[in-house]
Amino acid sequence: MISAMRPLLAVLLFWCSAQWVISAEVTLSAPESTDTGHFTLTWEAAGEDEAGHAFVVQQAREADFSDAQILYEGPSTAATMSGLLDGVYYYRARLSESSTWSESIAVVVQHHSLTQAFIFLGLGAIVFLSTGVLIIGGHIKQRRESNAKEMA
Repeated sequence: MISAMRPLLAVLLFWCSAQWVISAEVTLSAPESTDTGHFTLTWEAAGEDEAGHAFVVQQAREADFSDAQILYEGPSTAATMSGLLDGVYYYRARLSESSTWSESIAVVVQHHSLTQAFIFLGLGAIVFLSTGVLIIGGHIKQRRESNAKEMA
């Protein structure tokens, strides 16, 4: 009787373990905001070793994911996002063999203002030019002192 039940138990055990893997929760993490337009988005299957799992990650501009695009499909657990324009970006992820999405997260991208960028550019130019003037002035002064010693 027990040997007749072994195949049934094996199938039941396999089905239970498959259901547990498929329903594993995926968690995402990223900064809440960035002023540079780049950041690292990471995800993981909660309470599991990610090895052997494939993930699907989506990005959207709408909170309801009506405009969602697949950002990544595969075994990696991180992506570096760059070149993003100002605005709010929403992300969610799931195991590729699951239909359950993670909780979504939002990242606000707000670059430095153009005025601030020009102020930094102007200050950099002032420092650069001042350094050049000091170097050239010091060189001229050293040559004059050197010529004065030779004449004396």
